[in-house]
Amino acid sequence: MQLLHGNEPLSNFNLLQSNDVDFSQSLVSEVYCEHSLVPVHGTKVDAKLNAVEGTKFTFGYLTYGVDAKIVLPPLPPCYHVNITLAGNSCVRRNGKTAYTEGMKSGAVLLPDEKASVLWTKDAKQYALKFLREKLENHLSALINERVDGPIDFDLTFDLQNTAGRSLLRACILLQAEWEEQSTLILSPVARRHIESLVMTNFLLAAKSSYTEKIYGIHHQNESPSKMLVQKVKDYIEENVHELPGLAELTTYAGVSARSLQNGFKQHAGTSPMGYVRNIRMQRAHEQLENAFNMGETVTDIAMRWGFYNVGRFSQMYKALYGQSPRETIMKAEKN
Repeated sequence: MQLLHGNEPLSNFNLLQSNDVDFSQSLVSEVYCEHSLVPVHGTKVDAKLNAVEGTKFTFGYLTYGVDAKIVLPPLPPCYHVNITLAGNSCVRRNGKTAYTEGMKSGAVLLPDEKASVLWTKDAKQYALKFLREKLENHLSALINERVDGPIDFDLTFDLQNTAGRSLLRACILLQAEWEEQSTLILSPVARRHIESLVMTNFLLAAKSSYTEKIYGIHHQNESPSKMLVQKVKDYIEENVHELPGLAELTTYAGVSARSLQNGFKQHAGTSPMGYVRNIRMQRAHEQLENAFNMGETVTDIAMRWGFYNVGRFSQMYKALYGQSPRETIMKAEKN
């Protein structure tokens, strides 16, 4: 899996490039959380931080360029997540020690535990800061259950299994949207949608005390009734302009994500998000048929319905309707 822009994600959002230890420590603490930074050899670092502040979390790229030790106190307001892109790190938390390796694993630091991280000089990481309230509320929506106290995540998580690869892809998508100054920057709805995708994939990839509930392991045969699935379908059709995500749908339905997935598969022949995508495409089709009268372009309509890659939208549209979006506009114009 290739990262965009080589080995330096978010290069156009640079906040730090310095050899000074104290300055680097101060700025990274301001963006993420309080910590101490100590080079293992010498008195300088080669630090670089590129980061953006999203609607739901902070997302960045961080490297120190030297062997360095970071010591963190408990982090009451947040969860800190390192997704190792290159090099290695040794992470210690609550008497446990584990290692991360580039594109193979990541680590989670908790709100209520001290931790230390030893970075190798070639270590490069996606660094994410999730505020406790937002991550715990997102989890609560997925499992339809109140989340009390910090989520007890395992120290490290795998990036090579299905869930880990999905998390990496979601992060690369988020990176691309920021780097290209896309609709994500301009539309709060689009930003919320993509950030929710990253949060959901993180909760699926990082094993925790709630993992079984997220996947519905104890209730794999549980499935909402046909009536409830129809109720959710009606909700989607009424609110599709808000681009609802899986967390919103499970909250509305009052069932777990896995249970809702099973119900839709049984009664609708698709996933909940597949149904959302189908309705978005249907609404886009309806508006393309009136685009000429409204003075709108294919891009205008595709973006409105959450299809941010217009080329991909056109391919999907033609496969479904047998003509390109532009051909639909021209046909309607002639009529």
